[in-house]
Amino acid sequence: MQIFVTNIYGYGKNSIEKVAQNMVTDLAIRCFGARELGIYAYDMNTDSKAMLNARLDGILAAVTSEDVVFIQSPVWNSTFFEKALMERIRLIAPGAKMVVFVHDMPPLMWESERYLIPNYLELYNKADAIIFPTENALRFWREQGLTVEKVLIQHMWDHPVEVDTRIRPTFSRTICFAGNPEKFTFVKEWKSREVQLAVTAAENSWTCEGNVKKLGWFQNDALLAHTLRSTGGFGLHWTQDPYWMEYMKYNASYKLSLYLASGLPVIVPKEHPEKDYILRKNIGITVSSLEDAVAQMMRMTPETYAEMVQAVEQVGKILRDGGMIKKLFSDALFKLYFE
Repeated sequence: MQIFVTNIYGYGKNSIEKVAQNMVTDLAIRCFGARELGIYAYDMNTDSKAMLNARLDGILAAVTSEDVVFIQSPVWNSTFFEKALMERIRLIAPGAKMVVFVHDMPPLMWESERYLIPNYLELYNKADAIIFPTENALRFWREQGLTVEKVLIQHMWDHPVEVDTRIRPTFSRTICFAGNPEKFTFVKEWKSREVQLAVTAAENSWTCEGNVKKLGWFQNDALLAHTLRSTGGFGLHWTQDPYWMEYMKYNASYKLSLYLASGLPVIVPKEHPEKDYILRKNIGITVSSLEDAVAQMMRMTPETYAEMVQAVEQVGKILRDGGMIKKLFSDALFKLYFE
């Protein structure tokens, strides 16, 4: 048995979608000896059926009926391409097992894509096993008609960066936010004088007003993690957009794992899909609003913060080591062949 995993190329130079798929592939190769099935983003509307089949045959040339193929979804080449890919696997390697690893769900990401729900349901129902990001996502697709029995929940992303563990995040009434200030208006409207907002933004990005600090803009995750760890305080996973707040209930956040891998306790909405885990493990707090976040920060003590940092470090070790992907792939194989 050989393990294969799809991986996208040509889709956004530093997009989170590409970074996440590349990371999963790298970990699968390193930990399981997997082989990559590279998929280039392109406009497939110009392909005839014969051209598309030839392209798919090239991608799948090494796959046999004894193998397992992890399909990172979406491949961002349209649902038609993913359907053709899965049907081609069934044709050329009829005994191969297919595991759909759901990263994003476009019909839930954008209201304009809601009409694609039946298309994605059809794709998911072709799988032998599925990895969904959250329990909420599984519940949604069950309600739509999902029939696949072998299902796993991701819960959280890995974030394999090296950090200097000699540096311990220190207590301060600081909220760190890794996000583009142009997309999150609350950054420019920060009112609190007691709690500082530290934002990943370039020095020349905009003129800071009030209790806001610029951390710089980072293309390197290791440097970003080092900066967050050195700054201390809490990492904020938040959006003021009601539609994206709703999508957060279904999605596993790469940003959340960034904070935890960096060593920071987190602040998340009370509706966050991993709120129970965060509270149970004492790695963060849940809030109903940014004003609530400020109020809870004001009540925080150095002793409570130190306990949280210690708890976060245990979780961070797992995320920095690729522990989530190791477990997901192992559990998927177990479900396919032993359950």
